[in-house]
Amino acid sequence: TITSATADPGAGNNSSTSTITGAEETDMAVTLTSNVAGALAVGEGYVYSVTGTNNGPGTASGIDFTLELSSKVSFVSSTCGAVLTGNTLSWSVATLANGDSSNCQITVVVVLAGDISATATVSSATADPDLSNNTDSLVVGTGAIPVPALGQWSLLLLALLSLGIGLQAMRRD
Repeated sequence: TITSATADPGAGNNSSTSTITGAEETDMAVTLTSNVAGALAVGEGYVYSVTGTNNGPGTASGIDFTLELSSKVSFVSSTCGAVLTGNTLSWSVATLANGDSSNCQITVVVVLAGDISATATVSSATADPDLSNNTDSLVVGTGAIPVPALGQWSLLLLALLSLGIGLQAMRRD
């Protein structure tokens, strides 16, 4: 409000109200899960689930997701149109309101035995002061590679065969 000692013929324009708002902020978070219940075998497929959630308070825009795959798996498909570059899948979501989530299911097949790791990341064009929940990692395993074993009858047959070869060698001497 502005005042003056001089008479003002237009007193209705002597005050103004303004609201200043800061940049909108969000708290994007990502979780990575899989449908693996036990050890996997080479050639077996499984699904990663990547879920990004806007924990608010504002609306997030320009949201980018990545999933870094292990070289021990081969990408098969996704429900979100993810694009594979090297071992990294990437996809985008335009906006997520406060409390909304976006999910992508990614199917892969095991091509090499051993522990298989993956890391999901989310980022947003909207300010996110808490980056501690923007990355999630997961390790699944193929378990030990089974060593073929002989049964009792196979071992007995192998022993008899060895004995026969040994006796034959002794006869020739």
